[in-house]
Amino acid sequence: MRKTILVLCLALTGLFTRAQDNATEAKAAYLLAEECYGKGDYKCTLAYLKEVHKNLGSTNCKILYLQIMATREMLAKSETLADVVLPLVEEFEKSPDYADFNEEKKLEISKIKLVIRNERKEAIAKAKEKEIADKEAAERNYEATLHSAGGFGITIEELDKSKPTWKVKGWRKKDYGSIQVVYDSYLFDPDAKDYPFIERRKFISTPNAISGILLSDNKIIGYIVQVTDFDESKSFQSSAYQVMKNSVESLKQSFIKSYPGNYRTDHFAAMGNTAEVNDWRRGDCGIKVVSISFAKGMAGVAKLVQVLYCDPEKKLDAFVK
Repeated sequence: MRKTILVLCLALTGLFTRAQDNATEAKAAYLLAEECYGKGDYKCTLAYLKEVHKNLGSTNCKILYLQIMATREMLAKSETLADVVLPLVEEFEKSPDYADFNEEKKLEISKIKLVIRNERKEAIAKAKEKEIADKEAAERNYEATLHSAGGFGITIEELDKSKPTWKVKGWRKKDYGSIQVVYDSYLFDPDAKDYPFIERRKFISTPNAISGILLSDNKIIGYIVQVTDFDESKSFQSSAYQVMKNSVESLKQSFIKSYPGNYRTDHFAAMGNTAEVNDWRRGDCGIKVVSISFAKGMAGVAKLVQVLYCDPEKKLDAFVK
């Protein structure tokens, strides 16, 4: 019996000693946290406060006050400020010793809470304004691009009158079933399997880099606009191919960012490989951003075109499979 009592006494003494040690370490860590805060080292402050919490197993207004002040300073320019500090303020206000805590410091924390809430509200409002402005700019850019080449639903003769420098009446027409492609015959002879890309194209003679005009029932339903074109199999061009491949991807992403959302992505066969089309369609009209890249010889092919279209019967969708 005596032995059991002795063991219990020793155990209690050990627990009491450890508790005293923990309290001492917590106090020391808090003092060090205050020193770090005074030096403007907020990361150090928070690290010592973590030690305080570890040794005490709990927190209080005094600890939370310093944690809030240090966190606010450390995250002053961060977008996460409100998300991190406001929960700490809530914990501070719900702390059991809140009623007895220093009134001046409680007021200071309340002011911080109100300022952060107001700043977050203003930031949300500005973000919303920017979102609306960006959307409107994207819509304007989309509309301007869609109608940048020429009119839709008109004949080649009518286009020739509005764009005399193109000299489109001298271009050649090639039938692909329900679709006809009008192109500058001095430059290339497109194959349906390569649509909308042109293989071995040397240069574009038209001002707007138009590599083809799409017709249905002799009325214009689309324009193929050449954005970038790389087709080279020679070994000394291998590094250039990688650059152009990256450029095609970068251009594609820039179009995705600059046009409004809600586009459809599909894949289809072209030039014996797989091409990707991102299609922004609004009713009967839209913009297709079509890209392809693949290795060829010691280098490769990297192309990107835009197809601007107004196609009520959706013949272009049926044409690309």
